[in-house]
Amino acid sequence: MVEDIRYLLALYSKLFVTCSPPITVALYLGMTQGYTAEERWETARKGLRIAAGILLATLVCGSWILEMVGVAMDGFRIAGGLILCRIAWTMLYSNVEVVRETGGEKKVKREDISVVPLAFPTIVGAGTISSTLICKAGATNGKELFYVWLAAGLIMLTFYLFFYLICFFSRWFKPAFVSIFAKLSGLLLLAMSVQLVVCGVMGFLPK
Repeated sequence: MVEDIRYLLALYSKLFVTCSPPITVALYLGMTQGYTAEERWETARKGLRIAAGILLATLVCGSWILEMVGVAMDGFRIAGGLILCRIAWTMLYSNVEVVRETGGEKKVKREDISVVPLAFPTIVGAGTISSTLICKAGATNGKELFYVWLAAGLIMLTFYLFFYLICFFSRWFKPAFVSIFAKLSGLLLLAMSVQLVVCGVMGFLPK
């Protein structure tokens, strides 16, 4: 039993380091500058459902899908990096919302970020997909495979808790703090996107 727990914790730790829920929710706060707590939570829940679906598909037939369409993992890294670069540039230099006047009321029109870049590649990106496939490939029997699935479920539950806390505690943050945090998050996200693209390109170069 002790060995089983250690194996599960090792899987969970590997996924936690790869996914980095604290960094992900911090970036999400910067992406949703100007959102209310309820709007943040609604977008986060949708993104989490989609991310869970991507992770489930990865566990069921991830390697088979990649082989069938002929897409390398480094290609995912480059695509994810370019997507993150776009959202980082928006966070750094653009407004995150457009306000329209309709019938005397202000309505806010926002781009839906729940699928891209929230679900992919922020929550579940190339690193998470590759780590999940590696963990699955390392399972030598049915019990270890079950623990891989359990670790994936636990990491999504961790995301759920982190997002819930950041969405509803953020209502007490001052707008100026969120604005500054968005700029810093955008800078961090831009650095991460460049790193992803470089790693993807290096993966295609001859060894």
